[in-house]
Amino acid sequence: MMQHAWNNYKLYAWGKNELKPISKRAHLSSVFGAGDLGVTIVDGLDTLYVMGLMDEF
Repeated sequence: MMQHAWNNYKLYAWGKNELKPISKRAHLSSVFGAGDLGVTIVDGLDTLYVMGLMDEF
């Protein structure tokens, strides 16, 4: 499941804060504000590491 979510984030919303999975578009207005901070990258990378998914990491 994590690999599916990560691959779709990379494909549809790379560098943006969040991915709206149904519309396959980036979502910017959230608790992080409207800027392109790419917080999902940081969150996703540590999750990939903890799960041992080093090929994706």
